[in-house]
Amino acid sequence: MRAAARDALHQLLGLAPYMLNLPAVTADDFRVENGRVVFGHDPTRWLPFHEVSAKMGNYMIVGHGARGPNPDGKAINTFGAHFCEVEVNVETGQVRVNRVVAAHEIGRVVNPLTATSQVYGGVIMALGYGATEERVLDGRTGLQLTANLEAYRLPTMGDVPHIEVLFVARPTLRPTAWGARAWASRRSSPWPQRWPTPWPMPSACG
Repeated sequence: MRAAARDALHQLLGLAPYMLNLPAVTADDFRVENGRVVFGHDPTRWLPFHEVSAKMGNYMIVGHGARGPNPDGKAINTFGAHFCEVEVNVETGQVRVNRVVAAHEIGRVVNPLTATSQVYGGVIMALGYGATEERVLDGRTGLQLTANLEAYRLPTMGDVPHIEVLFVARPTLRPTAWGARAWASRRSSPWPQRWPTPWPMPSACG
């Protein structure tokens, strides 16, 4: 991502010579400073970023970047643990999740709001996997009977428990440039597979 951003910036700086009527210089003769594109050999020659963007018109800049393999002997893993507080109706067997605490160790959290929202979505997805969604097939025809959103029941607001999200922010600087790690499905993976098992139902039933 950073390599792509640098490439895009270099392309942008490559337009500055023409905008400042300096055709003999290159992008390397410019620098970015306080939201401005500045000519290094004469700091009085500069353009604000918004003016550079406006003069581009329909010209499109696409940055490209790539990274090499992970360092030898270094693993980039993420870790998570989810804790659920549930209640069970001992007469009907209905299970309800009242509270979920989701803790994740994912290195540097670059965007806490987005990361927290990802956990919310993952917990709700896991709730659907384990509690409400079911793919029922007709044994004679093989057709799916729960083929619409009325029969294939996704979690609604009334089903969503109180969710607490905790991040253990430990930047991992040796394998990656800024200490962040990818985590994707880790946000929902800890507990859907636990739903069909007896745990933690005995505790909930007393």
